Parts: sequence; C-alpha cells; structure tokens
Amino acid sequence: MPSSSQSDALDRRIDPEDTSPMLPDPLASVLDELNAPRDTPRWNTTLDDAAHTLQQRVDDAEALIDALVEDTLGEGQAEAAEDLLATVLDKARMARENGQAAGGVFLEALARRVKALAERGVLSGTAAMSLSRSWVRAGLSPPEAVAQSASALSELAADIDPQTLPDPETLFESLARDADNNPSVLHAGLSEMLPTLPPALRTAIVRDACARPGQTYAALAGYWLLDPSEALRHAAVEGLRRRLEAGALDAALAGRLVMTRPWLPADTARAALDELIREMKRRGASGGSSLNP
Repeated sequence: MPSSSQSDALDRRIDPEDTSPMLPDPLASVLDELNAPRDTPRWNTTLDDAAHTLQQRVDDAEALIDALVEDTLGEGQAEAAEDLLATVLDKARMARENGQAAGGVFLEALARRVKALAERGVLSGTAAMSLSRSWVRAGLSPPEAVAQSASALSELAADIDPQTLPDPETLFESLARDADNNPSVLHAGLSEMLPTLPPALRTAIVRDACARPGQTYAALAGYWLLDPSEALRHAAVEGLRRRLEAGALDAALAGRLVMTRPWLPADTARAALDELIREMKRRGASGGSSLNP
C-alpha cells in the first residue's frame, strides 16, 4: 500500500495551459528514492507503491509526463520517471484488460495529455523517445501524437546528415550488433524507436528488416507478424515476400509462417500472408536451420 506521504503528495492539480509545470515536491522525492540501484526489494516496493498511488491521481500522472517532456526533472530523475510512468501505464493496462473502466479512462487521459503537448510544439525528439519507451515497456502502443509532433519529426530530421547517413546494410548490421544478434532484443529496441517516426518510415524499416537474409532477421519477422499494428504486420509480410524473391526464405522459416498464420487476425495482413504461403508452395522452399524467436 502507498504511504500516507505519497498519497498526500499526489493531491495536486496542474493547469493544462501551464507552460512551466512544476513537479510536486513529494513526487519529486519519490523520483529521488527511485534514483538508486534497481531491482532491490526496497526499490521495487517504492516503485509499486508510487505507481499504485499515481494511478488514482491522473493529474499528477499528467504532471509527470509534463516534466519528462519539458525537461524539468532534476539530475538522475528522468530514468526514474520513465520507470514510474511505465509501471503506472502497465497497471492501467492490466486494469483495462480485467474489465475495469478506470484503467481505460486513465490511459485515454494520458494519451490526450501527450496530444496536447504535441500540439503546443513542445514534444522534442528526445521526449518522444522517452514516452515511447514507457508505453512500449507497458505493453502498449504509444499515442500517435508521439510520431505526429512536428517538433519531434523536425528534430529527428535535423539530426541526419545526408552525407554521413549509413547505407541500409551498415545500419541494420549496427542495430543487430548492438543487440548481440538477439532477435528479441533487436525487436524491443526497434519497438521503442518506431513510434517516434512517421508511419511510412515505420513500415519501410519493418519491411526492409524482414527482407534481410540471415536467421536473426528471419526470427525478427516472426515478432512483427504478431504486432498489434495491421500496417506493421503487412510490412513484415511484404519483407518476407522480398526474401522469397531473393531466394532467402528457407523451409524452416516457411514452416514457421504456416504455423503463425492462425494467430493473425482476419485482415489484409493475413490475406497477404495467405498469398505468400501459396507462392511458397508454388516455388518450394529448401533447407535451413530452425528458428528460435
């Protein structure tokens, strides 16, 4: 149960039009407590208690988002704030899945807050990535406003020097190396990044990743086929079709696709996968090691 000091701390309200929000001192103190070695019993208890309390105080959860977006947190507090936001989002998600209306109301309120911040033009690329991480860690798709923010997109574009931009081959090799060629880690990293990008760029990245040869990317395709987004599932199928045309879709992957197909919802992505499976049967698939996504 949350402590009385935490409950008192979260009894504050923020003006939605305030351009210089301040985090309530007691909530800031909680972040200071969380700015400590993670995964200790005390740290886990503090995080769980604070998230439980914050779930009952949507205005203070909004204030936490404001602080992350407008970079008003103290040294070491930002990571703690991401941990707290991800945990309270996770609790709200589970509440919604268990039929508790309050969970859905809470999530909708925070999505509206992100949208309002994006419309004010204060959602930077760094802040968009921070929010994306918290939503993805909670098993949720980040609000579309994360990608639609003009300031976020302009910042991301400004960071790219066309003269130094690596070719796709180098880029994907770097991503896989950072993930130690673990498809689960690679998928998690991409899942945090993609929501900060325009929809067309998201689908292009998923398509190109799934089209790449090698077992890491073959296994990665299995993750994207089960993504909540129909557009990303469809992009994964398109990437797999390109693998087939390049002769890089082996029997092991073909078998896995057949087994995965019943888990997809009946939509355009599954229809595209059905067509791909028919094409695989016409062409035949050869050899290959087992995949372990």
